[in-house]
Amino acid sequence: NEHDNLTEVEYYLVREFSLNSKGLLQRGDSVKKRKKRIGSASSDTAASAEDGAEGPRSRSVSRTSSIASEDCFEVEGSEPERFKIVILGAHGVGKTSLTQQFTRTALVDTFDTDSADKFTEVVVTVSVDGDETELSFHSITEDQIPCLVEDPSIDGALVVYSLADRQTYVFAEDVLCKIRKHLKCTCPVVLVANKDDLVRTRVVSCGEGKLVATLYDAKYIETSAVLSYHVDELLVGILHQIKSRKSPFKAPSQGMVRRNSAKRILKRLMSFHHGTTTPDLVCND
Repeated sequence: NEHDNLTEVEYYLVREFSLNSKGLLQRGDSVKKRKKRIGSASSDTAASAEDGAEGPRSRSVSRTSSIASEDCFEVEGSEPERFKIVILGAHGVGKTSLTQQFTRTALVDTFDTDSADKFTEVVVTVSVDGDETELSFHSITEDQIPCLVEDPSIDGALVVYSLADRQTYVFAEDVLCKIRKHLKCTCPVVLVANKDDLVRTRVVSCGEGKLVATLYDAKYIETSAVLSYHVDELLVGILHQIKSRKSPFKAPSQGMVRRNSAKRILKRLMSFHHGTTTPDLVCND
């Protein structure tokens, strides 16, 4: 069929990370190009290049870039694994700012986004030690929380509050209660204390956040979307939590043994004491 041979090219940004005994290392962003059959979700080829493409796909931002073809070279590849993550939180806690910062290594101007604090979908492709995964972030309201058990395509959740606003913390605690106690949802959940840049006006302590996270079987992390503080750790951390939950136990190979130290650090990224420059290696498993 002649139509089956028709293809289109799309460009997409990949956040590159690696893990070693010291923790998570940012390797910068790369641009990849793949050819897709028209009308098909499968990918035929992929290519990589240096920074410079448009941002990742969202409902309002096209994933296709205007990069010239000579800026990329084609290599064999396949579609990455995909996970869907929902984000919940009171108005103004920085949900949009966090997701925008997920999309780039460079600091993103988030000052104009908090007023809206609303988005439909943002897609980020993450590569950790060469393992590429596509994360689709969706903002939902409190009324839509039941979708966590009704929609089997949802793989995890981020519950965000502002550490400088106690009402948003109370709201987040209520959301966690609904997720775990009322809905009996067991998907990976991360409680995110955002706006660490406002630490001088902090009203919710680190201990309070960690206590609630432990109570509702969630990981805990403090971030600042404005300063891009611990945003990469949150991005890779929720990915790790989802993959750990979905992957069955396998006997360790020689390669897995070699990476055990790095994996232990990644497992602990989601819980740390406030005031450290890197995550404290204490987790609430």
